[in-house]
Amino acid sequence: MVRPDRLGHILKPVPVDFSARYSTVIPDEVSLLSPRNEVGVGIGYYFAKNIVKIQGDVFRFYGENFNDSVSHQARVQLEVAY
Repeated sequence: MVRPDRLGHILKPVPVDFSARYSTVIPDEVSLLSPRNEVGVGIGYYFAKNIVKIQGDVFRFYGENFNDSVSHQARVQLEVAY
């Protein structure tokens, strides 16, 4: 089970949004995943009246408690609505 919490805000009239997210992974008995926590921030920019969006985010993954940092992840994504 993943329990995400996301907070975002779009700045108007500038087509930019900022987001922050926290998630907890709670595996069930048959899962190969280990418990972990995820914390991340992101930014997005809209082109052509919200038809095209480019966004990037950075996450840090922790173990079951926040004492041990497991890894980092950075992503960039292009989204096109048609």
